[in-house]
Amino acid sequence: MTETKIMVVEDEGVVAMHLSRTLNRWGYLVTSISATAEAAIRNADTELPDLILMDINLKGETDGIQAAEAIYSKHDVPVVFLTAYRDDETLERAKSTAPYGYALKPFDENELKITIETALYRHRADLSIRAREHWLDATLSSTADAMIATDTDGLVRFMNNQAETLTGWSCSEAYARDIAEVLRSPPSKDLISTEHFVQRALRKHSMVSRGPGSLLLTKSGDELPIEDCAAPIRDPDGRVRGVVVTFRDASERQRAEAHLVRMAHHDPLTGLANRVLFQKRLHRTIAQAKRSGSLVAVLLLDLDEFKLVNDTLGHAAGDALLVAAADRIRANVRETDTVARLGGDEIAVIQPNLDSLECAPALADKFVGIFNRPFVIDGTEITTTASVGMTIFPNDAEDPESILEQADKAMYRAKAAGRNRFNMSSHNGPSTARRQEFSERELRLALERSEFEIHFQPIFSLQPRRLAGAEALVRWNHPEKGLIPASRFIRDAERIGIIDTIIEMTLRESCAALRGWLGGAPDMRISINVSQSELKRRDLVNAVSRVLNEESLPPGHLELEVNERSAIEERQSQTAINIRGLRNLGLMISLDQFGHEYASMLSMTTSSVGAVKIDRSLVKGIPNDSRAVEIVKATMEISEAFDITVVAVGVETEEQMRSLREAGCHQAQGELFGSAMATNEFFNRYLM
Repeated sequence: MTETKIMVVEDEGVVAMHLSRTLNRWGYLVTSISATAEAAIRNADTELPDLILMDINLKGETDGIQAAEAIYSKHDVPVVFLTAYRDDETLERAKSTAPYGYALKPFDENELKITIETALYRHRADLSIRAREHWLDATLSSTADAMIATDTDGLVRFMNNQAETLTGWSCSEAYARDIAEVLRSPPSKDLISTEHFVQRALRKHSMVSRGPGSLLLTKSGDELPIEDCAAPIRDPDGRVRGVVVTFRDASERQRAEAHLVRMAHHDPLTGLANRVLFQKRLHRTIAQAKRSGSLVAVLLLDLDEFKLVNDTLGHAAGDALLVAAADRIRANVRETDTVARLGGDEIAVIQPNLDSLECAPALADKFVGIFNRPFVIDGTEITTTASVGMTIFPNDAEDPESILEQADKAMYRAKAAGRNRFNMSSHNGPSTARRQEFSERELRLALERSEFEIHFQPIFSLQPRRLAGAEALVRWNHPEKGLIPASRFIRDAERIGIIDTIIEMTLRESCAALRGWLGGAPDMRISINVSQSELKRRDLVNAVSRVLNEESLPPGHLELEVNERSAIEERQSQTAINIRGLRNLGLMISLDQFGHEYASMLSMTTSSVGAVKIDRSLVKGIPNDSRAVEIVKATMEISEAFDITVVAVGVETEEQMRSLREAGCHQAQGELFGSAMATNEFFNRYLM
């Protein structure tokens, strides 16, 4: 299949390169990147792309609109304008070139892709219509577009068959009537009258088109979505003799656009909202609840023993069960609620405007109860239960990320308690809503005074026992409170927007320290923990690459630790895109706190991680806790098959180290090997 060729016209180099990489990732072929209108016109002549993404504001005397006009004069290439400006004058000028869409900066990737696909779809439809016109006949009467021609007074002189069909007027009925009477629009929905639309083309002696959303009011009073434009009719001497109005039924285009929008926001299997739409709805619901002071319930449902259904009856039965479960949940919520499939058999529900806290347990119990009846899948009766976690805004958490995290933890507590039940965040001790511990002034002052320090905890290989690396730990050396761990201030740092600076400082100091240690341990690697919010940064990969280049450190010596939820994000999420980008740079990605909340062996095999760090809560039970030992052994079996390094965290005794070594564990860190307060001096002494 031939690749779709796209030419990028953008004078900001960083934006152009990011756009080019995004297009390539989507499977398009970027033929060239032009920074000026002149270069764009030349490249269009030689490349004949399928689509041009054209920045309106370009360096030089000629802007993107003029470049589009010049290209249109020679080639039939669709143009989508890129702009950060929304003023009426610019948009009015842009309309004259009949663009196939607009993309506002900064770009939303989903919206940009929909705009590109819609433009390509529309252009293919245009080409098809023109080919059909030429094949059928060379006369105006047989053109596939509806066409009405007027004289210089705007009176109808010609209508083709398609125009008669769409408007409901015959040519004989419409003849000599004002076009405003024939080509009508509903006054309440069309700010620019039809008469003005045509008269403007006559006055300007140039093509005029209306934007998307134009409606035709037919003779019978029906409304029909159309795309239209009016252009002057010129005689051989160039004098304007009237206007030809061409228009077409836009119903199919609107259906196609609606289909693309739905694909981008809904799960293809169940038809439920997907994670992208869920996140948008959750942010919007929380914002509204903050203004109104209302309560919001967020429930997370996980089907119990769903894997058993897949393993015994096959994935087709599992898919059918998911569809049936989604339908059952959807039938038990209000129209104002949102039901979404977040992935696998995990379904989330947002219920705004909760009446009271007292009704929350009954609400959660209802969602457990709807699974008491068995499902019948292809004649087979399947019984499955559900574990439900519930969080209430603002009592349990105050931001969307924390709300979902608390619901997730509550759901796993329900599973751990025996499944087929619910668990509520607010029913497990004090409210988990997090209070602000440090003020913005304190944190910014700490940044100015360089009070944030990097400490390193050594990581040792167990077979043989030798220094293998270190974990970089950020500490706040508070002048009054002493050393404060990152867990206490990192969320406040994220909230006020200084987390990027702290992470970059950690990167730089860690890379600089490691560069000095490599002489004594050439295979040594340093690991840095990256939060979920940092993994959503659009410039994360570029930022890490820049630091590595400036510090002259090969990327293979840097390891970034992520939590399990981040590692199994959907492929199109920014988190997943960043993780792939970091791996492509040559960095190792490791799963942190494996086994702290839950340990999914599947996440080890599907997320392409290079290391797994077993949480200290499991290591603490070794060797006396048989469950902890078995989890470590199972982890080792999977890791050996996929060449994954396993690191035990929190090793405190020689007995623990021996048990871990016997289980085949590769590396360990903890007090037995060196304090988390270790500094450069520790490593320099050890490596000398």
